[in-house]
Order: sequence, then C-alpha cells, then structure tokens
Amino acid sequence: MFGRRSHGAGVLKDICHIWELAGGAFATDLLEIPITMETLQSLSVIMVLDLCAPEVLCILFETLLKALQSRIDRVLDGALKNDASINEAIHEASSTRLPNEHPDKKAVTPFPVPLLIIGSKYDIFQNYEPEKRKVACRYLRHVAHANGASLLFTSSKNESLISRLKTNLAYLAFGSGSGPIKASHMDYNKPLHITFGEDSFERIDGSTPANTTQVSNCYAVVKKAFTEIFPQVEQKMTIPEDPCRDPKFKEKDIDLMKAQKEAELGELRKRRQDEERARELPDFD
Repeated sequence: MFGRRSHGAGVLKDICHIWELAGGAFATDLLEIPITMETLQSLSVIMVLDLCAPEVLCILFETLLKALQSRIDRVLDGALKNDASINEAIHEASSTRLPNEHPDKKAVTPFPVPLLIIGSKYDIFQNYEPEKRKVACRYLRHVAHANGASLLFTSSKNESLISRLKTNLAYLAFGSGSGPIKASHMDYNKPLHITFGEDSFERIDGSTPANTTQVSNCYAVVKKAFTEIFPQVEQKMTIPEDPCRDPKFKEKDIDLMKAQKEAELGELRKRRQDEERARELPDFD
C-alpha cells in the first residue's frame, strides 16, 4: 500500500510506502523486507495490539519489540561498515525526541525510529471491569514510555478516534500539520492518547527510576500485576490448510472478488460436468 499527498502547489507528490505485516509474531521474518539501510532514516513503526486479547498482549509485545530491535540493529551494523553517518543520524534523532528537561531523560532509551503503539477495539475494551482497564492501561503506558513510543487507543466504530488516528498517521508519514495531537488523555476511563514525551514513570505508577536498570525492575512489577489479572497464553504457530481463508488477512474487496470468481468457476465446472455426462448418454437415433 502507499499514501500520497500533494507537495505544495506543484504537480509533485509525496509518497509514503506502507507495509502491513499481519499475523502477529509469526510474520517477524518479513521485517527484513521493509526495514533496510535505504529506508531506515525515513522509517516509522506502528505496532497494533488487540485490546480484546490481553491473554497474549504481553507476550506479543515483547516478541514484536525484540524482533524489530534485532532487525534494526542488524541494519545499523551493516550501515556502520559502509556509512557511519546513518548510525549517527538515527541515534541523534532518537535522543532528541525526549527533551533534556524531562525527568526520565536518563532512564528512557527511545526506540531507534518513531514508534506508535495502537490499542485496537477500544469499543469492546471500554466495557471491561474498571480494575482490569486500569491495570492494562498502566502496562501499556509503561512499555510505551520506556521504549520511546506514542500510545493511542482506537476503534473502527468511533469516528472521533478514527480521525485522531488519521492525524497521527499523517504526521508519521508526511510530517503534516503542526505535529501529532498534543492533548494527551491518560485517564484509563477514556481512550488513551499519549504522545511520547508527555508521560512519565511517576505519573504512570509513582516510580522515579534513575537509569535503565531501575526501569527494568519497574517493568517487572508492572508486568507481574498485568499477568496476574491476564495470565498469558503461548501462541502456537500453525499454518492453515488454506492461507487465503485465514481471518488475519481479510480484505473485504478482494475477498468479495475472490468469492465471485470461485462461484463463476463452480458454475463453469458444473456446465463442463453436465456436458461430459450428456456426451456419455447413448444415442437412440
């Protein structure tokens, strides 16, 4: 997929290439396709987590983050041998995303490239028990802040949340407007929307870690609270008999066209079978 916008008053257009890797942790091997030395300096990563599947959320987040970091590290290692300026540019850009005056400046290690964590299906999540929402939101706020990510809850059934998402996506793709929406929402009774740099560990859980080691200790506490309420279930890698029918890869227009072609093929086969049977009938003339 790609996004496109007009560039000024001329005929030139800005293009944003969009790679969607569905399939959760099973698709991590495909990260080498969109994450390359050529794309790294203009790359943004969007991680979508299903708020209605908290039993795999923790494992999935850790798996995806590790795979993303590993791939980027390999690209940076390769770049270091050819053009050290790429590493310097990535490091400088990531370090400046958190202001020097932020209380967690020395404790946070921002992700090498802009990272947006999206919590989907908020329309269902909002009906969870308050304590469950509180614990889940605290966990997601912690992992987002600790890794230099923005956090956004959304729902395909809420136009306001969709509009907010589009604004953030446009900013990541083109730097449109004045930037992502700055009006943060941190109340777990509302859909979270927190731009990186606006949250802090003290706001999240009252902690004030001074370095990355202390952040890891805080994460262990937050994770324990989350997994006690939402015990994690290991996902088993299974390859469906027909990947075309895998619900993870649903595309409405394509699926409708495919169903139409399958129906036409079925009719064609039926006519051929009828013709074959007709030819096999004895001739009584």
